[in-house]
Formats: sequence, C-alpha cells, structure tokens
Amino acid sequence: MIPIHEIIFYIFTVLVIATATMVITAKNPVKAVLCLVLAFFASSVLWMLMQAEFLALVLIFVYVGAVMTLFLFVVMMLRTDPDHSKIKLRHYLSGFIAFVILVGTALYVFCAKNWSASSTLPIHYAADYNNVQAMGVLLFTRFIYPFEIAAVLLLVGMIAAIALAFNGRKPGTKSQIISQQLKANKKDRLRVIDLRGDRS
Repeated sequence: MIPIHEIIFYIFTVLVIATATMVITAKNPVKAVLCLVLAFFASSVLWMLMQAEFLALVLIFVYVGAVMTLFLFVVMMLRTDPDHSKIKLRHYLSGFIAFVILVGTALYVFCAKNWSASSTLPIHYAADYNNVQAMGVLLFTRFIYPFEIAAVLLLVGMIAAIALAFNGRKPGTKSQIISQQLKANKKDRLRVIDLRGDRS
C-alpha cells in the first residue's frame, strides 16, 4: 500500500506543474496570477511534507498574502489587453528551448541519482529540533556568500526597475529644494500680528 504522504506528494506535485504551466500559457493575465497563487499554495504543502514549516508559512503569508495580492490589483487596474498578433515565432522558439532545457535537467538529475523507497520517507527529528534556527545557521555560515549575492541581485533588480519606469521629471511638477529649506529663518517665515489695535 502506498503511504499517505507519497499520495499527497504526487497530487500536489502534479498540481504545481499544472498551475505553473497555466501561468505561462494563460492569455488572461488575471488568470495567470490566480494560477500562480495556486502554485504557491501547492508548493507550501510540499514544504510542509519536508518539515520546513517556516518556509511554507513565509511562502503563504509573504508571497500569496502580500506580493501576489499586489500583482493581482495592479493587473486588474491596468486592464491590459495584449495584442497576440505581435507575438513572433522566435518568442515561441525561445520558450520551447527553455522548456526542453528545464525538462532535460530535471530528467538528468532524476536518473543520475539512485532513488529508493526509503529516500521518500519523511525524516523524524527530535522534539527540540528547530528548523528555523538550523536554516539561519546555514544561511549565515555555510551559504553566507550566496545569500549576500542574492540580496545584491535583488537590490540591483529593484534599482533597474525604478530606472526603467522613471521617464524624467514632468514640467510643472512641484518639488522640494532642500538647500533653500535649510537656509530658512524663522524671521522670514513667522510674522506676529497684534490684533488688539483693530478692536473697537
């Protein structure tokens, strides 16, 4: 009899693959975002099976609860209607090549390793085991350089997105001049008026 954890694993693995495929094939951007949300939920279940509860909850709270909700609102407000007639053959060809490389790499890794039934069983840790602490120790000791490089790449991507979206200052836009604000004096900004002389 197949263990229940293997059944859950195969169900949600197929769900992740199906929803990820629908993300890149859906013509409606709103449907693509919703499929990506479902893929994140299925991935969090897989992480739960690997006893990585912290990563599973972070995936749900941060990505599904914040990032993907923001993406969904942006897509719905933009109301983009893409012109599929402008999609050329090279776009499909590049996507097909990337798909073949990804599937080939997955098959190579799967066939190169000697998988056994015992390798799919969940690992039972001690009662005082803390996977958050173990992950933090690995990130800031063994994987400190990849962790910092990933942070720098995210920063570069954020700056690049801002630079691409910035079209220059529009004429007539009001802005603050810091140098003039620092030179401001209370005598130039404050005037005391005696209202007692105006009373009759």
